[in-house]
Amino acid sequence: MPTTAIEILERVPSTMDAARERIQREVVHLDAEEPTPFAGILTREQTAGRGQRGRVWNSRPEASLCATFYFRHGLDLPKELGVVALLAGVAVATTLTTEAAANGCKADIGLKWPNDVLLDGKKVGGILVETTRTPEGKTVALIGIGVNLSAGAFPSELASTATTLEAVGITGADPIVLTAKLAGALQTQADLFRGEGLPGLMTRWRELDRTGGRRFHTERGSVRITGIAEGVDDNGRLLLRLPDETFLAVASASTLQERVS
Repeated sequence: MPTTAIEILERVPSTMDAARERIQREVVHLDAEEPTPFAGILTREQTAGRGQRGRVWNSRPEASLCATFYFRHGLDLPKELGVVALLAGVAVATTLTTEAAANGCKADIGLKWPNDVLLDGKKVGGILVETTRTPEGKTVALIGIGVNLSAGAFPSELASTATTLEAVGITGADPIVLTAKLAGALQTQADLFRGEGLPGLMTRWRELDRTGGRRFHTERGSVRITGIAEGVDDNGRLLLRLPDETFLAVASASTLQERVS
């Protein structure tokens, strides 16, 4: 049975980089007869974290959950790497839903493609998936997860689109306990994926999907394409409705506008 124990650090630039360094230096052994006792790393303070597309994700001490998880769990990596972000999104959203219920909070928790966790329509967390190789040459996925617990005032550019658990009544979330719960949820979703495959995962992801109606742009060669999100296809790609009313499935796109009227 995989462990959910977490290595706790006081302060690091990036949990993602710290996790990668531990694997490459063989401090963490994912294939050994006696593997690492840790499911991942949690830091009390992160000074140079990063999100999707190189965006910064920092935190004040204890204000945010900043963690990275070691992840293989029988997935065929890197072939199934795209599954990992979808699986992680479901794991985070279901964990936070349980936390909300425990606090008597009826907040709406969902996902915005590809990697945002939403609470009452605002971003409360994000997911970043990267890979590294063990010294034996095997691929390991690293899942970085950030959740705003009680981040206080946000920068002006984020004030209208970001929120915290505390802001909606989910109080007293212990980062260590919550990180262990996330580790368990990742394992649960991996087990379900092995049993049900992508269709089962997509069913769970769509139940949490809050992407529709937002404007995205993507690139096709040197051509910039803009469309309105109309959901996610069976392979986890974003479906965009283009100005000519045709549809395009894309694996990479950026939000231009939260919603269109």
